Amino acid sequence: MVEPNQEKRVAALGDLVAEALDATVENWRTSTVSGLAIDSRQVAPGDLFIAVPGLATDGHRFIAAAAKAGAHAAVVEHITGDSLLQIKVRNARRAIAEIAHRYYDHPARQMKLFGVTGTNGKTTVAAVVEAIAHAAGQKIGVLGTVGHRLDSLDLPASRTTPEAHDIDRMLANMLRLGITVCVMEVSSHALKLDRVFGVPFSGAVFTNLTRDHLDFHGDLDEYRRTKFRLFTENLQPGGFAVFNGDDPAGAELAGVIGEATAWRYSLKDKSADIHVRVHDETLLGSAMTFFTPVGVMNIKTPLWGAFNFANLAAAVGTAIAVGYSPEAIVEGIAEFHGVRGRMEAISGDFDFSVFIDYAHTPDALYQVLAAARPLVKGKLRVLFGCGGDRDAGKRPLMAQAVEQFADIIYLTSDNPRSEDPVKIISDVMKGFSDPDAVIVEPDRGKAIERIILECHPADSALLCGKGHETMQLIGEDAIEFDDRTVAERALRTRGCAVGPA
Repeated sequence: MVEPNQEKRVAALGDLVAEALDATVENWRTSTVSGLAIDSRQVAPGDLFIAVPGLATDGHRFIAAAAKAGAHAAVVEHITGDSLLQIKVRNARRAIAEIAHRYYDHPARQMKLFGVTGTNGKTTVAAVVEAIAHAAGQKIGVLGTVGHRLDSLDLPASRTTPEAHDIDRMLANMLRLGITVCVMEVSSHALKLDRVFGVPFSGAVFTNLTRDHLDFHGDLDEYRRTKFRLFTENLQPGGFAVFNGDDPAGAELAGVIGEATAWRYSLKDKSADIHVRVHDETLLGSAMTFFTPVGVMNIKTPLWGAFNFANLAAAVGTAIAVGYSPEAIVEGIAEFHGVRGRMEAISGDFDFSVFIDYAHTPDALYQVLAAARPLVKGKLRVLFGCGGDRDAGKRPLMAQAVEQFADIIYLTSDNPRSEDPVKIISDVMKGFSDPDAVIVEPDRGKAIERIILECHPADSALLCGKGHETMQLIGEDAIEFDDRTVAERALRTRGCAVGPA
């Protein structure tokens, strides 16, 4: 579905470009604009174009294209020779955030906005809160990895956290639709690149911190400091901080939260504000008790695994902070069957299990496989690969994580991007203590077909790495590829019926 057209706004540049952004004072203060854009291909007549220096290219190169498309003016970090009216600022990324806040009348101030950050679990936490909201009969907005949702309106997502002006546009649209609560996944890239600069959050959630994105952040310390910015820069005084007390970074975070109400959740520590006691766990679902600041909740869920239980605890804390009732929390969790591509089961009339998961870091693989291992009655078969043009240091660590738990390992490609898939596989192989036992098939489609065809009764096949993704990035091409579609085709080839039992 298409996002509803935003009511056309006409704003004076003098009201949008604040002196705090160190803008040059020219003859533009009485000029007006009727839209914002950072991509010259999306400029409409009357727009303000913000030339953002990017990671791959520089927006200043496209000022002429923006002018040709009808831009009225451009915000720049340095004046170019282009004829378009230009306003110079010190930091274009922060400028677009501040300008968007003013242009859309500060929508985040008019709603309860909760941000979820952490290496893993963001998508599930946001989706569980959404399910609880629906159980409470309330509208909610979600901005995240697998899509943006304005209550019943689904929008595609090109990144986990949208660009700054897109965030404000969608929040403003939520208000127009009567949505006053939103849960947003906040990535470390978004924090580092100021996409949420100046956005006031009513609550912030921290799930965990493990090795990821070091090709972007440099080291784990910088990655952690970036994640913490959601709490130190965006979380409003008097807001809520919900954090994982079982994660070492969570314990450190507790010391920098400030004036917020802090709720620690734990699967281990009974003294935590939110504590989880698991009574029963199978691949078909689990039963547990949550001890919370508003009382005890007995909950049944189709989910399994400690990583999911931790995500549920984070969602419970968030839901309580929003103001949802214990009854809605219990009902919402019972009705929540998981997120597409997050330990997603393929159902049918076969006597083994097949799961699709997004785990693509050493810790994510460790957590998923450690949880699955005691629940699998037959062989635990694991398929995975490593992405290209990303932190190569984690490749052998991923191999070590898989080798600890898998009975049979299928090593294949993920998104090789510009790298040679064979070279990536070679890097991964260095982490195995017994590389001869690993089944190597660089063609991901063939690897998925093989793992499905080789399953025996009671086995479990885990297809890890791509989860919800429907494209495989090879060289400069994005090729249509969906693990679930390929797995279902292989199951049918085997003679299995696929679909609800």
